[in-house]
Amino acid sequence: MGHSSSEPISGTAAGVPFTALPPPDGVTCAPLVVVWHLMDPPCTDSSMAAAVPMNALPAWRLYFGLPMTGRRLPAGGFEELMRLGYADGVVNLFGPILSQAADEAPAAVAAVRTEFGIADGPIGVAGGSLGGGVALEVIAARVLSAGPPRSPLWNRRCSWSAVRMTTRNSAPTPRRWSVSSPPAIGTARAFGCIGCPACRTT
Repeated sequence: MGHSSSEPISGTAAGVPFTALPPPDGVTCAPLVVVWHLMDPPCTDSSMAAAVPMNALPAWRLYFGLPMTGRRLPAGGFEELMRLGYADGVVNLFGPILSQAADEAPAAVAAVRTEFGIADGPIGVAGGSLGGGVALEVIAARVLSAGPPRSPLWNRRCSWSAVRMTTRNSAPTPRRWSVSSPPAIGTARAFGCIGCPACRTT
């Protein structure tokens, strides 16, 4: 079944919401690029696809919705999401979201490949903010057959001290961090961003 490159495709793959942008018309055997959105706008798969469509790329661009966001907001909606973040952003949000997003990626990618007939091959990954952390985790843990780690990562979350500072500055009241907060995600932080000042100093 053919798909127009001008029409985003919305769906769910292995329980993961996605927006897919087909390759430009006439491109055959197009590779796949998987993208994860930010926690701030663009904070859904569809809004990320609209903001960063990468139209010139001769590839399928697949935008996954992060857990606990968009179509998967927790009961109580955005207010509950903010409550969890103010209580402990690392333990309640960033850690679980990153881990689940990385864990569910292989099955979701396989389902999308099957649905749209996308050939097997190395995958490009990209992401912004916490979505950039997911992209780092996918590369570090090798859960997908990602290509060389030259992936575009915007404002990626690779330093937990920076995450703690962001949450502290946005919370309505000061909070103390529990000893369980920093190790909430180990792989991405251990992998780090080579050349990233935050990773070298925090």
